[in-house]
Amino acid sequence: MKELIDNFSKQLFEAVEIALKQEFINQRSTINNVVFTGMGGSGIGSKIVGQWIEKEIKVPITFVQNYEIPSCISKDTLVIATSYSGNTEETITSVEKCLKKGALVIGICSGGKLKKICKQNQIDCIIIPKGFPPRAALAYSLAQKLIVFIKFNLISWNSIYELTNCSDFIAEHKEEIKLKAQEIVKVINHTNPVIYAEYPYESVAIRGKQQINENGKYLCRYHTIPEMNHNELLGWGSGNENHSAIFLYNSDMNTSNLKRFELTQKIIENETNNVIAIHSRGNNQIEESIYFIHLLDWTSYYLGIERGADVMEIEKINFLKKELALIK
Repeated sequence: MKELIDNFSKQLFEAVEIALKQEFINQRSTINNVVFTGMGGSGIGSKIVGQWIEKEIKVPITFVQNYEIPSCISKDTLVIATSYSGNTEETITSVEKCLKKGALVIGICSGGKLKKICKQNQIDCIIIPKGFPPRAALAYSLAQKLIVFIKFNLISWNSIYELTNCSDFIAEHKEEIKLKAQEIVKVINHTNPVIYAEYPYESVAIRGKQQINENGKYLCRYHTIPEMNHNELLGWGSGNENHSAIFLYNSDMNTSNLKRFELTQKIIENETNNVIAIHSRGNNQIEESIYFIHLLDWTSYYLGIERGADVMEIEKINFLKKELALIK
């Protein structure tokens, strides 16, 4: 995993190269809505991209992380289905249901059943490099989803240019990021951590939580500001040194939310000393998101190593899949 995280900047560059070569056979003159379907490491890329483009795109986006699909899906729906392995059962089931409703489906995978379904139904499928844990293939997911929106004239080319710049940006700040990640581990280890982000960066906080879960083999939760100010803030009345908080400050933060962040941090610091504030780097939302993502990736790795965990193993997930297969 260390090598995979270390090569993130190279993966970003390769991912954009793959994306720029994509051509789509199937087009629709009318797209009334977009549906993302995907789980875990494959699905989080959808939420990240969705937040990057929500101020630009003119049609609604829905996220499906289930076997069922929403009733809004029709022949005028663009469905972007992502399964790194191509065999995620929730994603395969939802794709089959979307096809029955006449939706325009595009697959993103490294092979498996999703690739076969796309071939059988003569629909576009973007093939990305195989051999990675899904959580370590995020860059491929991000770039391919952006190019779909661009090629279908739903957004401009700006986002893919910004993602391209992230390769050099991450390489430039990598050593600084590693040091900051080790600092975070010192704060959150042996505690119950929570990641706080402003709403436009919620997907980044989710990704961080997932990485701490998978790589660190450690429970973690997240919440957004201002929403947590209306509920979870009171929960800190039971806070103590067994708890910790990571605050993700982005540079384009809403003025009112910045005040909320500072006041919330002050309130929580009265309950625990285990609080750390992280200020992003970057010139736009995509660069700042990638900075946070890479930082929390390294945090999850160092946390796992510090705890003596096997960063790569996913035994409990494999056990669950095996048991589900036996039930069927």
